[in-house]
Amino acid sequence: MLSDNSSKAALGRAHLLQMLVDHADAGSERQMALADVLGFDFSSKIGQLKPEQGVTELTSQLPGFTSQTGTPRLPRGLFRPLHAQYLQVAASEEQWQNPASLANYGVLSDDDQLPWDEAACVPPFQPLVPWTRLWPRLHQTVSQRHKASVDVAGLTELLAQAKWVQRLPRQTRQTWPAKVHLILDFSDRLTPYWDDWHWLADNLSKLLKDRLLVSVLYRSDATALHSYSSPQTRPWPQPNSHQTLLIASDLGMLDNARPYARQIWQHRLQTFRRQGIPCLVAAPLAYSQLLAEAANLLPLLRLSSDSSLRPVAKLSPLHQANVYGDDDLAYRVLLTLLAMATRAEPALLRALRLSLPMQADNAGLEGAVWLDARLNTSAGACAVNEAVAAEWQRAFSALDAALQQQLLACLRRYHAGLPQMIHHEETLLWSSRVNPELAKSEHGHAQEARGFFHKLTQSLQEDDSGQYHRAARHLLLNMADHHLQHTAVSLSGEAYLNRLSVAVSRNRPMDTQPLPVGLDWAAWLQSQPDIPPQSVNLLQHQDGALVIDHTDFQIELGWQRLLTLKLDRQVLLWSVQKAGQTLHYRPWHWLQQPVLADPLLQSVALPLSQLHAGDLWLHTGRQQICLNQLVAPAWAKEWGVDRFGLYADLSFRSVTQRFRWIEPGSFMMGSPTSEIERYDDEVQHAVTLTKGFWLADTACTQLFWQTVMGENPSSLNDDPRKPVETVSWDDVQQFIEVLNRQTASLNSRLPKEAEWEYACRAGTETPFSFGVNITPQQVNYYGDRPYANGEEGEYRGTTMAVKSLPANAWGLFEMHGNVWEWCQDGWQETLGSEPMTDPLFDLQDLDLDRVMRGGSWITIGREVRSAFRGRYQSGNSDVEIGFRLALG
Repeated sequence: MLSDNSSKAALGRAHLLQMLVDHADAGSERQMALADVLGFDFSSKIGQLKPEQGVTELTSQLPGFTSQTGTPRLPRGLFRPLHAQYLQVAASEEQWQNPASLANYGVLSDDDQLPWDEAACVPPFQPLVPWTRLWPRLHQTVSQRHKASVDVAGLTELLAQAKWVQRLPRQTRQTWPAKVHLILDFSDRLTPYWDDWHWLADNLSKLLKDRLLVSVLYRSDATALHSYSSPQTRPWPQPNSHQTLLIASDLGMLDNARPYARQIWQHRLQTFRRQGIPCLVAAPLAYSQLLAEAANLLPLLRLSSDSSLRPVAKLSPLHQANVYGDDDLAYRVLLTLLAMATRAEPALLRALRLSLPMQADNAGLEGAVWLDARLNTSAGACAVNEAVAAEWQRAFSALDAALQQQLLACLRRYHAGLPQMIHHEETLLWSSRVNPELAKSEHGHAQEARGFFHKLTQSLQEDDSGQYHRAARHLLLNMADHHLQHTAVSLSGEAYLNRLSVAVSRNRPMDTQPLPVGLDWAAWLQSQPDIPPQSVNLLQHQDGALVIDHTDFQIELGWQRLLTLKLDRQVLLWSVQKAGQTLHYRPWHWLQQPVLADPLLQSVALPLSQLHAGDLWLHTGRQQICLNQLVAPAWAKEWGVDRFGLYADLSFRSVTQRFRWIEPGSFMMGSPTSEIERYDDEVQHAVTLTKGFWLADTACTQLFWQTVMGENPSSLNDDPRKPVETVSWDDVQQFIEVLNRQTASLNSRLPKEAEWEYACRAGTETPFSFGVNITPQQVNYYGDRPYANGEEGEYRGTTMAVKSLPANAWGLFEMHGNVWEWCQDGWQETLGSEPMTDPLFDLQDLDLDRVMRGGSWITIGREVRSAFRGRYQSGNSDVEIGFRLALG
């Protein structure tokens, strides 16, 4: 029932729409403006629009109500509705009810959080070049030359040659300048070389003592320098300062994508040269990384093992700098090695670069990799981003076994003193990506690692009863989340993985970020705490928001029912998938947050002019369900959404038959043994229908039959709105053949028996779709013979016009009583107790009995139940028997 506000809103919109029609003679700009305000797509040919556009013929009806029932509906101009198209079975009932059991590993102890090897020593620092090579070259390049004592050997040679000596020859000596100003560039892009800058400052301090001044630069555009040993700042060197500058920096050449730092350095070096300040640059770069406009300004030597450590000769203006990327083998291998590490400190990065079988002496590789956008970096370490880690971890499997073992040795050496979790994660990751024979060497460590993560899982599953300090629990959550994001794809077979993810999700119910790819979604949901099964409706608002509501609540205007679900977990998963993308499921804790309003959902709530922005996927544990935008059938004259869900109208000449979209789903077919007055052939069993279908909302009327076939075979023919009867199964097949032949793209048929009961129940499990019992005000049946000793009621003694009685929850009228309805299936004495998917028992012998469902106007209460099964010969007809159409 509409609220007063909803009625007013619908009425106001109707008046505005009527104004749009009334201004048909107005200019196109005015008409388009009005259409835009109303949320419609304007067309100058209203009467000729195709059904796909979703525009109904204009009548005197208000646009907020259907033309047939007055039921409030959504204005179709606002958005293109979703419909559940198909589902996939993710877990059988047996699998779902019998989860794998896990051993009790206990929770993490204090010992589990100690370093893997407390006695381990930190590996010695490995400089870019040995000091014994570097300092003579520095001395030679920056030293000052002056005359010293008489050159006796030179003087003797002159005299021996009888040459005139006008001036005594003197020896030339090279000495360090009176003041060397070392400027260390600690910009973020140079993080891999920060330890080298400290090493350089310490060694020069020992050599030059008071003649050395050390300054630090944290940003290339800084207006002042910082003292190396105190928090004080000092100005940049000025002319006549009598200082020789030694600058340890890349001059911005590492980051070609962002030239700002390079431009700042170029301007600064030009100033030094103009002011006559002597300067030498020491850059940790490969020759191919040098840029002429920066490297040619002042003397520059490369801090790299492949360098001669002499100033680089002037570069040609045509010199092209190399930007390292995936096309470079050494770069690609180094990135692959990094992906196997939980974290990589600059020292580990240096060790991995030195282990490369190619370009191991290229110091510039470290900086190039550090700046890769696929790395997460901080002041102390880097790590390959979780979004691409799995791709590079897969590449590790193709590396040479010797290099794989060398990586493990590096990880052991450099991470021995870090928390155990890092050791355990790297052990499992390495073991999963090498060949099984090689992995045997780490079997013991791998088992220990699995035990650790089982303990971590159980620690997070325990109620927060004070076992861990709040900060400690937060740290455990972060550790677990990182482990999942970094390794889930590579470790997808590990038994603890899904449970660990569930534990993290339970501790962060407000987090709607995608779960790690690589999890088993059904197992993930199965690991959630179970709740008593609940039948709920999944609704969508016209702005895209989703809500889960109980099936007995009234659906308000502005909402569309998408699905009826039976949920026994307080979480389900959802994802919006666009073409070519991988499913990234997100948790929805629907019991705590019934409304899901995420910006992603707006991409599947589109105006009519757009199509295929994305599919909405839901995962309940047992099933994955795909919902996508409706593409209206070619046969549909009108379509829309009302409180029952999606509908489409078939118009055949002057007759209109409404069809309801019946979404795919699962239900228990038959009746439980506890159901009163049941029959033995109603064996209850699970049925899954994987595809949605259209089902007529009423039985076929006499008017519809006569319009198609040219005659009315009915015995009770006083009202053409009554259901047609006295038609055999064979007669109905002829009707369907004629209708399909005369209506383009219409694939009409009888519903399968399972489809019929699924639609009749409309998500219920009671004997009737209306509940545990019925009255003649709900069902036209033999009211003198009620069900289960119910109250006697009216027996009408004839059929009623369709839509005379209430519809079930899915908008289907008279599914109980009025007339029996033929089904496509042949008769089986029993349907068995085994689960079935899309069942259809199609007879080869057409003379055998066919199934009827629903009971009739002359049937007792027991036989109009949802589960009751009837049979009749396909060639025979009766005054009780009619049918309703299905499409698809």
